Amino acid sequence: MENTEAKETVASVGAPQQTVAGELGALKDLAGGNSSLTVVLALIAVLGGGAGWKFWTARSKQKHEEAMKKLELEAELAKEKAKAEAAALKTKVKAAKAKKGK
Repeated sequence: MENTEAKETVASVGAPQQTVAGELGALKDLAGGNSSLTVVLALIAVLGGGAGWKFWTARSKQKHEEAMKKLELEAELAKEKAKAEAAALKTKVKAAKAKKGK
Protein backbone atom coordinates (compact mmCIF):
# COMPACT_ATOMS: atom_id res chain seq x y z
CA MET A 1 0.00 0.00 0.00
CA GLU A 2 1.11 3.45 -0.81
CA ASN A 3 1.23 6.29 1.68
CA THR A 4 -0.59 9.22 0.07
CA GLU A 5 -0.43 11.70 2.89
CA ALA A 6 -0.26 15.30 1.83
CA LYS A 7 1.95 17.59 3.77
CA GLU A 8 0.99 21.21 4.16
CA THR A 9 3.49 23.88 4.91
CA VAL A 10 2.33 27.26 6.13
CA ALA A 11 4.55 30.28 6.26
CA SER A 12 3.66 33.67 7.56
CA VAL A 13 5.44 36.87 6.80
CA GLY A 14 4.94 39.99 8.87
CA ALA A 15 6.50 42.45 11.20
CA PRO A 16 7.37 41.03 14.58
CA GLN A 17 5.04 42.16 17.30
CA GLN A 18 6.71 44.53 19.68
CA THR A 19 5.56 44.62 23.25
CA VAL A 20 4.96 47.75 25.25
CA ALA A 21 8.00 46.95 27.38
CA GLY A 22 10.08 46.66 24.21
CA GLU A 23 8.78 49.97 22.93
CA LEU A 24 9.53 51.67 26.25
CA GLY A 25 12.99 50.16 26.19
CA ALA A 26 13.51 51.56 22.71
CA LEU A 27 12.35 54.99 23.93
CA LYS A 28 14.76 54.74 26.87
CA ASP A 29 17.60 53.90 24.51
CA LEU A 30 16.57 56.78 22.26
CA ALA A 31 16.60 59.16 25.23
CA GLY A 32 20.08 58.05 26.21
CA GLY A 33 18.99 56.84 29.64
CA ASN A 34 17.47 60.20 30.63
CA SER A 35 14.28 59.23 32.46
CA SER A 36 12.63 62.63 32.08
CA LEU A 37 13.20 62.59 28.35
CA THR A 38 11.91 59.01 28.23
CA VAL A 39 8.66 60.10 29.89
CA VAL A 40 8.29 63.03 27.49
CA LEU A 41 8.91 60.77 24.49
CA ALA A 42 6.39 58.24 25.82
CA LEU A 43 3.78 60.99 26.21
CA ILE A 44 4.45 62.21 22.70
CA ALA A 45 4.12 58.64 21.41
CA VAL A 46 0.80 58.12 23.21
CA LEU A 47 -0.74 61.54 22.58
CA GLY A 48 0.64 61.78 19.09
CA GLY A 49 -0.36 58.29 18.00
CA GLY A 50 -3.22 57.54 15.64
CA ALA A 51 -5.84 57.30 18.36
CA GLY A 52 -4.50 60.40 20.06
CA TRP A 53 -4.52 62.29 16.78
CA LYS A 54 -8.16 61.30 16.13
CA PHE A 55 -9.12 62.33 19.66
CA TRP A 56 -7.42 65.73 19.47
CA THR A 57 -8.81 66.37 15.99
CA ALA A 58 -12.35 65.54 17.09
CA ARG A 59 -11.95 67.61 20.27
CA SER A 60 -10.62 70.59 18.33
CA LYS A 61 -13.48 70.34 15.83
CA GLN A 62 -16.03 70.14 18.65
CA LYS A 63 -14.51 73.18 20.40
CA HIS A 64 -14.63 75.11 17.12
CA GLU A 65 -18.26 74.16 16.53
CA GLU A 66 -19.15 75.22 20.08
CA ALA A 67 -17.40 78.56 19.61
CA MET A 68 -19.20 79.15 16.31
CA LYS A 69 -22.57 78.28 17.85
CA LYS A 70 -21.85 80.66 20.74
CA LEU A 71 -21.05 83.44 18.26
CA GLU A 72 -24.26 82.71 16.34
CA LEU A 73 -26.32 82.87 19.55
CA GLU A 74 -24.63 86.10 20.63
CA ALA A 75 -25.31 87.64 17.19
CA GLU A 76 -28.94 86.52 17.36
CA LEU A 77 -29.27 87.94 20.87
CA ALA A 78 -27.75 91.26 19.76
CA LYS A 79 -30.15 91.35 16.81
CA GLU A 80 -33.16 90.73 19.06
CA LYS A 81 -31.93 93.37 21.50
CA ALA A 82 -31.51 95.87 18.66
CA LYS A 83 -35.04 95.09 17.43
CA ALA A 84 -36.44 95.65 20.93
CA GLU A 85 -34.55 98.96 21.27
CA ALA A 86 -35.75 100.06 17.84
CA ALA A 87 -39.35 99.20 18.72
CA ALA A 88 -39.06 101.14 22.00
CA LEU A 89 -37.58 104.13 20.19
CA LYS A 90 -40.31 103.97 17.55
CA THR A 91 -42.93 103.96 20.29
CA LYS A 92 -41.31 107.02 21.92
CA VAL A 93 -41.24 108.84 18.58
CA LYS A 94 -44.92 108.06 17.96
CA ALA A 95 -45.77 109.22 21.47
CA ALA A 96 -43.80 112.45 21.00
CA LYS A 97 -45.50 113.09 17.63
CA ALA A 98 -48.93 112.41 19.12
CA LYS A 99 -48.19 114.73 22.06
CA LYS A 100 -46.87 117.45 19.76
CA GLY A 101 -49.86 117.09 17.41
CA LYS A 102 -52.40 117.91 20.19
